[in-house]
Amino acid sequence: MRIQPYLIVGIALIILSSCKGGSKVTSSTPKKVDEDLSKYVYQPKSAAEAKTENPATVNLSGISFDKQINGHINPIMDSIAVSNRRYHSAPGYRIMVYSGNSSIESADVRKEVYEWSRDYEVYTQYKQPAFRVKVGNFEDRISANYVFSDLVKFFPNAVIIPDQIEIK
Repeated sequence: MRIQPYLIVGIALIILSSCKGGSKVTSSTPKKVDEDLSKYVYQPKSAAEAKTENPATVNLSGISFDKQINGHINPIMDSIAVSNRRYHSAPGYRIMVYSGNSSIESADVRKEVYEWSRDYEVYTQYKQPAFRVKVGNFEDRISANYVFSDLVKFFPNAVIIPDQIEIK
């Protein structure tokens, strides 16, 4: 099968016509803007103006408080507070500084932790066959990590573990 010479010429013309021609380089001068935009620029207040302004005072004139919902919300909030009192623990984090079979070593580690800091609660737990010494009641891992970074200098085997923590 032979390709028609007209077909080849047509394809060549399509390709050449689709190519973008060279562009002229012209020097353009920036356009002059006549609009004044200085009114939109932020102007900080002076120290004297900031001292005289009191953000705590709010003008409440013209606002009516006839549709109070506090009477409906307060009993609900009280019932939530009562139900929350029965919870004494929550999921959180502790730092385990010792895990081993010796009760004497666990007591020694507990004393060392108290010497290190009395700011945190120390818990000794026995789960057969190991004694565990844990430090602190941390709600999130970030707050546990702050204490862990100091504690690991004295107890290199310390590790942050998820645990049930006491709610005060």
